[in-house]
Amino acid sequence: MIADSVGKKTFVQGERVLITTGKRPDEELYNKIQALGIEVYRIGDCLEPRNAKAAIYEAVKICSTI
Repeated sequence: MIADSVGKKTFVQGERVLITTGKRPDEELYNKIQALGIEVYRIGDCLEPRNAKAAIYEAVKICSTI
């Protein structure tokens, strides 16, 4: 279930989810998901603020291994 900026909720079916947010490192969501025992990876601004090119590179690198 996802919600947009006005709170409208939509169900999206899939095997994996990629969440992207702002340019500030924030590990809160990562830590919550990891605590549930779900396999999760950090890329891009979750590690440290940087550009989209770095995040895309990291995403491709991780996706090629899973």
